[in-house]
Amino acid sequence: MLENPTEREERTGETDGDGGSGGSLAGPAAAPPIAPTGPIIAQLGLLEDDIVYRLALLVANVLEPLRKRYPNIVVKSGFRQANSGIGQHELGEAVDIQIKNQTPGLIYEVACYIRDYLHFDQLVLNYSNVGDKQPWIHVSFSPRALRYQATTKDFSDKFHDGLWLVEPFNTTEAASALREQQELDKKIIAELTVMNARQQRLAPTTNIGDEIAGTAPGGTHEQGSGTGGGDNNPARIALVRCIINAMGFRAEGAPYSEIQRMALEITKRVAWMLRDIQCGLLIKEGGENIYEWNGYSLSSQRVCFPDGQIYDILGGASVGKFSPTWQDNGMVDPGRYVPAMDPEDDGGSWTQCDVGNLNDSIGGGPGRPEDDDEPPTR
Repeated sequence: MLENPTEREERTGETDGDGGSGGSLAGPAAAPPIAPTGPIIAQLGLLEDDIVYRLALLVANVLEPLRKRYPNIVVKSGFRQANSGIGQHELGEAVDIQIKNQTPGLIYEVACYIRDYLHFDQLVLNYSNVGDKQPWIHVSFSPRALRYQATTKDFSDKFHDGLWLVEPFNTTEAASALREQQELDKKIIAELTVMNARQQRLAPTTNIGDEIAGTAPGGTHEQGSGTGGGDNNPARIALVRCIINAMGFRAEGAPYSEIQRMALEITKRVAWMLRDIQCGLLIKEGGENIYEWNGYSLSSQRVCFPDGQIYDILGGASVGKFSPTWQDNGMVDPGRYVPAMDPEDDGGSWTQCDVGNLNDSIGGGPGRPEDDDEPPTR
């Protein structure tokens, strides 16, 4: 049975709570952590700091104001890795919450408070007959758009517009719902089986042996290792090291914006030196480690290839302790790729870092200490 005694038809600008639906949106702020389901990793076209940025927005706009009104809320689930599904949890935009010593009326009250006084994207009041059989609230906040969509999922996994108090099934209703769910599960499994068989016919698996043929550092990417020469490519690391040493930046202790400018000066020169294999820069509109150049907001420490493959090339870029690396950071939307652009300086010593002279056994570039990862200072 559904009961909806107090739901408002429209959101108003009035508030008697701490959130205030008529107030302004909050930016990221220090807040209690959201319990992740596994470590935060780059996925679904987002970098790690993109996901952290979204989690911070969720905390600032939903969890923090909600804790002021209901201090006993408990976050049951936050960020999830993409192998568990594809949704707002996987983007760092959603959490599932309960409240200590909750009753159906109390969890409904919390959901109504979020609906009436806080900024959110989706709000789902979930009821369940499995596990501890306690209802929970799914709430999300997205930097892309806020739909203010509130729904209720009942014990039979059916969705209803708005927020409702739902009573558990009696014995007859529960048996009927179970039969209905079992029939639905059978249909889903049958459809998945057909889809998997079709996929195998259209795109059979290709096995590649352990021996992978490589190419010269200045040529195309190695077969089987992805665009850009693969993870931890020694020749690429040697190039990055050579340019770091040639630039000779003194970054430690500098203002954050100046550190990011220096990092991008290195990154754009690496991309320029590898332009023959279409190495470019990565558009990054928000989060950390970004800098504006030539009308673009760019990642200061990553390079990108036309297919969306990206590599982190500067360790310690956030604090100005630049160390060379070539770490595969996965794939992003290819639309974020920007072809390498001429750094337009007077031909400094970094131009001596000739890609054609770099190989896996290289000793370094101009002025490189043989076993020293740290850039020189000046």
